[in-house]
Amino acid sequence: MTRSQALASLLAEPEGDSLRLLVQTLCAGRKGSEKEVRWVARYGKEPARSRARRGLLFWKSEGEPPQVPEVIDLSTWEALESFCWTISEALDPGFKRAEGIQALDEWARWVEVSLELPDGRPSDPLRVLRDALVGRAGLRGNRTDYYNPDNSLLSRLVTTREGLPLTLSLAYIFVGARVGLEVEGLNTPGHYLAVLDNRVFDPFFGGVELAAGELSDRFGDTTEAWIHPVSFRATPLVTAMRMLTNLGNSLERAGRTEDLRRVNGWLRLLQQLPT
Repeated sequence: MTRSQALASLLAEPEGDSLRLLVQTLCAGRKGSEKEVRWVARYGKEPARSRARRGLLFWKSEGEPPQVPEVIDLSTWEALESFCWTISEALDPGFKRAEGIQALDEWARWVEVSLELPDGRPSDPLRVLRDALVGRAGLRGNRTDYYNPDNSLLSRLVTTREGLPLTLSLAYIFVGARVGLEVEGLNTPGHYLAVLDNRVFDPFFGGVELAAGELSDRFGDTTEAWIHPVSFRATPLVTAMRMLTNLGNSLERAGRTEDLRRVNGWLRLLQQLPT
């Protein structure tokens, strides 16, 4: 399938958040998608053709495309959370993002009440996160059904409490952000990790903290570099693309060709955004 055909297929989606996401991305990325939009406007089937033609008229009347909306530019972890809910709503029938947000909010409250000890001294934030998300919420890596597509969906994580290293890391990132803890992702090869205050930990294996020497042996770079790990720091956009790649691989294994088509279309669109 060509890029133009993939775009035509995506533009034929029913009205909803995933279609709005596509349209907003196209409006913001004219230089990277105009050729494909013109192809769909000429050769695509309805309703994709009409939507492409409206897009061309928008570009003609507006001149320069608008700034990318926050939920699309993926420059912040908050924007990535909204993107994750959009993907979940598209691939997890019946899911409502309000339910997922409510779950993360509740987990954040558990963290918040434990961040300060009764005598006013600050507690260990990583331990508090681990106690809330592993000990109380029961988050864990899905080792028995690792390639199940559900493991890449944030909606399924809040329901089953199981997921991939990346999805579990996002739970720490999004919950941490709610209570002022700057958890970030590490785009380490083969196994996504998280970091808080230069302390690298593995959400897939219960949030265990990893020593600099162990990280050096597993992923390269010097032990000293892992004391302040910056070379593998992941941006929200890179994380989103890796998440969609994981999801696509799992959908292909499961033979879910229609969902795979949609995910590959979203991935191509994100690859057009500035990194």
